[in-house]
Amino acid sequence: MQTAAIAAELTGITGGTSGPWTMTFAVGDPLNMNQTGGADNLTSAFNAAAAASSTLKVYRLNVVTYFLEVPAAGGTVQTPRLMRQVNGQQPIAVADNIINMQFSYDVIDAFTGYLSSNLNNPIASGQSPTTIQKVNIWLMGESLTSGGKKSQSMYLITSVAARDMSFCNSYSYSTTACAND
Repeated sequence: MQTAAIAAELTGITGGTSGPWTMTFAVGDPLNMNQTGGADNLTSAFNAAAAASSTLKVYRLNVVTYFLEVPAAGGTVQTPRLMRQVNGQQPIAVADNIINMQFSYDVIDAFTGYLSSNLNNPIASGQSPTTIQKVNIWLMGESLTSGGKKSQSMYLITSVAARDMSFCNSYSYSTTACAND
């Protein structure tokens, strides 16, 4: 039995109470997830499921994106802000005066089987996203004091463990030591 997993953005639903529902996954969606080219695209996944006479399972996935934005305001200096976007909706500001945001990743190294900490770009170093155990987040806010010539800064640091992947119960040298734990 062949299985495949794809992520796509639902762009429309049509149908009535008495008729079948039709879900649309149009190309050009706000997150650019719906692709027609390459090997792992929507058409090939739907065709493979139809050829195998298998049932498609659909799961809801929320894509949450955080980014820094400096609003343009016709020549006046604007303060940077932290924006949050859920799925393909309009982003909203969640914090003002955020001047720095950094991420690093702790992964189980696919080559040595050991934990590698604080990698800025694990994919560039040959790691798979599936080996990420923890995401470390640094956020720096800055506010102007009275008079506008001095500022006060503060770092906020936290980490988020990937669910069901944050614990590795192995002292093995094997590269797959934690794959089936």
